[in-house]
Amino acid sequence: MFIYKVGLHTNCFIKYFKVEKKLNCLILIFIADKETRISPRFAQLLDDHVAADSETVILECQVSGSPEPKITWSKDGKELKPSVDFHQSYDGVVAKLEIDGVYPEDAGLYECCAKNEMGEERSSCILRVEGIMMLCIF
Repeated sequence: MFIYKVGLHTNCFIKYFKVEKKLNCLILIFIADKETRISPRFAQLLDDHVAADSETVILECQVSGSPEPKITWSKDGKELKPSVDFHQSYDGVVAKLEIDGVYPEDAGLYECCAKNEMGEERSSCILRVEGIMMLCIF
């Protein structure tokens, strides 16, 4: 909201029960913005995951804001770009990072960052990948 017009008026009347009184009034007219602006907020945070080697993992959280936030993902502080192995999506409510066939080197701290002109919010989780142990006896 912003103030559209301010004015001092001398012909204001107030009537309370049967008493009428003439006053000077300060009038403020507020106009709502076309779109309410809200900084990003997480309704559901990321959860830690434990996955088996070569399993598909989906990290997801619920986030909203207005205007719609831009979503970015990072692993161990480095931004992840969409690729064959890392699929990113956001439908205006649910932000997802799908990792096809995780390997032990995919383990780490993952973070979802939601940012718009009103602010920035982050949610993070830890992904552990348990490798398959093979025992060879000769």
